[in-house]
Amino acid sequence: MATSCFAARLAKQVPLSDAEKTALARLEENPRKVKRGAMVQRVNDTVTELFVLREGRMMSFVIMPDGSRQILRVYFPGDFIGSASTIYSRAPESLIALTDAIICPFDKHALRRLLDESPRVAALLFLLSNAERVAKIAETTGVEIVEREQGCSIRLQAAALSHR
Repeated sequence: MATSCFAARLAKQVPLSDAEKTALARLEENPRKVKRGAMVQRVNDTVTELFVLREGRMMSFVIMPDGSRQILRVYFPGDFIGSASTIYSRAPESLIALTDAIICPFDKHALRRLLDESPRVAALLFLLSNAERVAKIAETTGVEIVEREQGCSIRLQAAALSHR
């Protein structure tokens, strides 16, 4: 069975079947080297591919009306890149390599097939995506996040209440 850094990341949250690991590994069959500073996607590009980051770091961002750049997310090995593009035909964000990197592009429709074939993987992607959003909210609002050992259960506790 082929190894997948994406499957390894998901398997930290819940055990994956061999079929799920194989399906996830198929998303990483065509690795592509990307040089530091390379623009992988620009806002409003037609979206045909999504990515798994195998090595290096990448960032998504948008240019604000005043010309400044707003960083939306930094990606690390094992991350799925492009979730914001899954429902749009045009890219809502730009993607740039922060370091030399290896990305694994796959056809946008391959994700839909994977989610149809593996509802557990679909649920896990949904949970991880929302956990990342909760973490970002916590970072910007001061809400403390406490994760349980099972990984997918998250309890929010206001920082003010934790001092009682």
